[in-house]
Amino acid sequence: MSENTKKILQMLSEGKITVDEANKLLGALGNEGEKPGSTTTATPKGSPKYLRVIINGTDEDKNAKVNVRVPMALLRAGIKLASILPADATNEIDHNLKGKGVNFDFKNLREEDIEPLIEAMTEMEVDVDSEGSKVKVFTE
Repeated sequence: MSENTKKILQMLSEGKITVDEANKLLGALGNEGEKPGSTTTATPKGSPKYLRVIINGTDEDKNAKVNVRVPMALLRAGIKLASILPADATNEIDHNLKGKGVNFDFKNLREEDIEPLIEAMTEMEVDVDSEGSKVKVFTE
């Protein structure tokens, strides 16, 4: 991971820039290493750019709303960061996830697995209607 990428992620974590600003900066960094006159590879049509999570609160609490739009570039960067975590940290993450009922082996998360995962997500849409709350997870 380049030093510039680390700086962008640090600014994002400190709240100095928004997710959209970080996405634009990371996108610009991706073009930085290209030679003049080279053509950029466009994202294939239909390939998602964002993971979207929308939550509307219960009928009693109409103010409880969440609308999160996470750039796929940020997910890719997160996978890269996860690959450098020490083993004891990934063990702790796995343990806590299992305690919450999520059976996921964080140690097996690899950078090369992200593209097939994102491709599979293009077909995914999750809608949950529960006790007046509505949750929707999809890509766009």
